[in-house]
Amino acid sequence: MSDVSTVPLGPDAAGVPGEGICAPTSTETVRYGGFWIRVAACLIDVIILLPVTFVVSFLAQIAPSSIGQFAAFIVSLAITVAYNVLLVARPAQATWGKQVLGLRIVRADCKPIGPGLALGRYVARMVSFLCLCIGGLMVGVTREKRGLHDMMCGTRVVYRLSLIHISEP
Repeated sequence: MSDVSTVPLGPDAAGVPGEGICAPTSTETVRYGGFWIRVAACLIDVIILLPVTFVVSFLAQIAPSSIGQFAAFIVSLAITVAYNVLLVARPAQATWGKQVLGLRIVRADCKPIGPGLALGRYVARMVSFLCLCIGGLMVGVTREKRGLHDMMCGTRVVYRLSLIHISEP
C-alpha cells in the first residue's frame, strides 16, 4: 500500500464532468498525503499537545473532585479543538504536525478551508474514529487518500509542493 497517491488533474478528475480536482484545466498531478504520513503528523501533534494536557491534568489533581476533573477535561478538549481548528484555518492550512511533514488540508478546488469547515472536519474526524477507527483507515485504501471525515467535509490532505504551480498570485 503506497503512502502517496498521485492523480492526474483534468476536467473530469473528480468523476463528474466539469468538476476537476484543484485545477480543472491543469494536466499536472496532485500528491495526496497517505495513511502513514498522516499518522506521523498526528503523532507530532500529540507530542505538541501532550505537555499542555499534562499540566491541565496535574492542576486538576491539586483539588481532586468530580467538578475539577470535568473542568480539566473541558479545558483539554477546548485546547485540542482550538489547536486543530485555528491552525487548519490559517494560511498554512495545516496543524504543526502536518506542516512539518509538508502537508496541508484543502477543499476539492484547492482553496483554503475556513474556521467553520475546519471545526466541522474536526467533529467529523471524531465521529469517523468512533467506528473502530474505520473512518481513519479509509485513508489507506481510497484513491485520493481520503478518510471518512474528508469525505463528509469535501476536503483533501495534499503535499504542499504539489500545488505550488496552481496557487493564486
